[in-house]
Amino acid sequence: MKVSDIMNKESIEEFLVCNGLSEVEKLDYKDEKFLLFKCLYEFDEDEIDAAKAYADDECEEKDIDIWRKKYIISYLKELAIDTVEELIEEIEEKLQLKWKLVFLCMDEENMEFSKFLIVFNKYYNEINIQQILKYLHL
Repeated sequence: MKVSDIMNKESIEEFLVCNGLSEVEKLDYKDEKFLLFKCLYEFDEDEIDAAKAYADDECEEKDIDIWRKKYIISYLKELAIDTVEELIEEIEEKLQLKWKLVFLCMDEENMEFSKFLIVFNKYYNEINIQQILKYLHL
């Protein structure tokens, strides 16, 4: 029996979409012990406004690039990671899955989204992310 059968990939995908992730895509991988998803976390206006307010409060630099990259972008990145991790932890709790989350990139130009890879595994503790990323050409 394949791990993807046990993990019920459709319900995991539906859970991710229903809880705010977009462009959720199941990825094929050579090892059927793993279930992989690529997805986006899209920032809403309130989150972007909160990041800007944080940057205004914390940044003493006059340089707009520092204000944007060091404060706004890092705030949004951490927000996205924390939010996606919370969703995955719910799945972990319900299905007893091991997982790894990989931050792939962020739309730094428009600050609209962050892209992630989520790897689930039912039986094995060791998830070799570098091997998976190399296989997927990410």
